[in-house]
Amino acid sequence: MEILNSDIRNHRYDYFKSLLSGDFKKKYKEKCNIVFEKKGRELGIWGYWRKNGMYGILDFFNEVPVSWCWRNTPNTHPYCFHDFYYLYYQKTGVELNFYDRDKWDENLELLFDFVEENFELFFTTNIETKYFYHFWFRCNKSWTLGQITIICLMYKIRTIFNEHKIVKMDFALQRGDLNDFKGIDVIIELETKEKIKIQVKSGKVIREDESGYLISGSVNDLKADVDYWCYVDIKPNETEIILFQNLNRYINREGQNIFFKKEITHPVKIKEKIMVPEKLEEIATFCFDRKVLIEIEHIPGGSNEVIIQKEPEKMINIRISDFKDENLIVLLKEKFDELKQVFN
Repeated sequence: MEILNSDIRNHRYDYFKSLLSGDFKKKYKEKCNIVFEKKGRELGIWGYWRKNGMYGILDFFNEVPVSWCWRNTPNTHPYCFHDFYYLYYQKTGVELNFYDRDKWDENLELLFDFVEENFELFFTTNIETKYFYHFWFRCNKSWTLGQITIICLMYKIRTIFNEHKIVKMDFALQRGDLNDFKGIDVIIELETKEKIKIQVKSGKVIREDESGYLISGSVNDLKADVDYWCYVDIKPNETEIILFQNLNRYINREGQNIFFKKEITHPVKIKEKIMVPEKLEEIATFCFDRKVLIEIEHIPGGSNEVIIQKEPEKMINIRISDFKDENLIVLLKEKFDELKQVFN
């Protein structure tokens, strides 16, 4: 089997993205979870992760679970849905009809019977590595971009909430975080003991007028229990950050985009150069173009380091201990130069 070339696909990414932003999402996620748990248990990669108190697919080292695996994320990933669909089509010649709501269950059953049948091929290296790394790269790309937007917000969070005294900040960059499952990316605690919860997405302003802002961004069902929606648009030498209060009556959907009225716009908006996340974005874009996996980890108490590997798969691992370290940007620039020499 092969992933089909884009010129013969009838449905593009937006088709699958739109399905996973509505009622269909729950059914899709349930079907996917059933298959991944069943096959995960059969293959011995399913287990209990004490850090979040949940069961899922884990990464193991010498039979010891070491991390929550990326293989838990295809259940809401539009590009994985996209690839399942076309791999099924390539194998069967049948186009599944998801336009017809009455056929959702029937067609999802067919799709995930196919995924179950090919799970070991797609999601392990037991048979071959091609599909495993393909799906890992799919999930890695969106996860990495999400990490960078969170990092970007954290550099400016005290500026954005300058009217408050922040005494504690909690943000998660590691997979399997319990707050992340709830759609909460950042929690700040104020001197008053009040907590502010924020969801962070990649997104940009595509229309601004006296009534508000139209935002084009990552999938957002607007159902998380947060106080603010935050959108980050990282560009070379200029990054924009904008926040909106979570007040549904001031929020409307316009197709795939979301309109936020001026009344709920946070008064402090950022539009400036933010060096570390902009360099991380540049590194990530280079990696995505060359199918290089990129893993960003926050490991307090150690030292900032960047590890580049060529085998068994192309990968760069960025381990950040101290985001305030002035030498971090120097390290990222040096390693980016090395990265370009290795993979250009």
